[in-house]
Amino acid sequence: KKVDLKLDKLPEVLYQPYQIHNLPSETIAVEDAVGRLAAGLAVSCPPAVTPVIAGEMIEEELIPILKHYGITSISVLK
Repeated sequence: KKVDLKLDKLPEVLYQPYQIHNLPSETIAVEDAVGRLAAGLAVSCPPAVTPVIAGEMIEEELIPILKHYGITSISVLK
């Protein structure tokens, strides 16, 4: 099954990464992260694609992209 890797809009940025660097976080499955704020980078390697960075809201349309790149868990703010 082909995954649509195109977002209709960029993720909403609520905080800059430096603003949340030391805030409490937890690692959860990407499926459970919808509506939560990313606490760090979500990076696959290779090809080192970063679909989400700290401070961005994780939305439903981002989940297939994360999974496509092998990202199954993500750090979110508590």
